[in-house]
Amino acid sequence: MNTLKEIAQVRKSDRTNLILAISERLNLEKAGVDVNQVPVPIVWFKNKLQPKAVLEILDP
Repeated sequence: MNTLKEIAQVRKSDRTNLILAISERLNLEKAGVDVNQVPVPIVWFKNKLQPKAVLEILDP
């Protein structure tokens, strides 16, 4: 999995109806990713993605 490539694909797609689930263990800033420039919501998780976190984005 190449997170940089995947985020670039999201940016190119011009899709706004996506939610990215990204592990906090990935150091995206160190990899050169400005998460503030990602055009879709991001759900961060440590060990396991929690459905509640995704639902909070869907229905704030």
